[in-house]
Amino acid sequence: MAQVLVTRAAHQTHSLCEALSQAGHHALCCPALDIVPLAHPELASACTLRVVLSAHAVRFAAPSLWQAEIDTIAIGEATAAALAEIGVTAAIPDTHTSEGVLALIEHRFDASQHHVAIISGAEGRDWLPTALRARGWRVDLHAVYRRQCPTHSDQKLQQWLTEQAIDIVLCGSDEALTNLLQMSGPVQRRLVSLPLIVQSQRNRRFALDQGFTQVIVPDCPGDSGQLAALHQFTNI
Repeated sequence: MAQVLVTRAAHQTHSLCEALSQAGHHALCCPALDIVPLAHPELASACTLRVVLSAHAVRFAAPSLWQAEIDTIAIGEATAAALAEIGVTAAIPDTHTSEGVLALIEHRFDASQHHVAIISGAEGRDWLPTALRARGWRVDLHAVYRRQCPTHSDQKLQQWLTEQAIDIVLCGSDEALTNLLQMSGPVQRRLVSLPLIVQSQRNRRFALDQGFTQVIVPDCPGDSGQLAALHQFTNI
């Protein structure tokens, strides 16, 4: 059994912690992101394509953003599942990144006929809207939430690190990892010595730059990928 530090936002921890428990592990929940909703504009009537870049965006967007019956792309399976729960069917790119979304858009749609709304968080990458505009797309940005570093978990995290109660860390984004490093305070060196499971090679490069030395990227995205990577690591 491993003591697994789970760092995702509080409202997203239940299913992963339950799966960890069923697999015989003990989840230590320490959210490294707080999610705060933002006011945002309505969907333009001329919009013909929605691109949704996170499950958070589905949760925090106004219901009116989903009323139009237009083509929708979700960046990954979790986002598509959240959309399905509110009755919106979405295509998913082969690669669950902004680059993958662009490739899917270029394959399926003609820029001269389309107006796209990107629904995401306020601090997301600007690569996709920039790339689409460079290709002739009209792009509207709908930032429906922002992420911030929590403060309530600092003492708990530092205690676990001091007591060496954590065997491995699960972290899903560069921003969450940045916050986690800040939250670890005077015992940061202990944090970066731990094995870390991330979501992508980009996350891995960032983690290595921050001083982590054992960074694992799952073979597939989402909870199932992280659980499989954890199982493989704990059975080496």
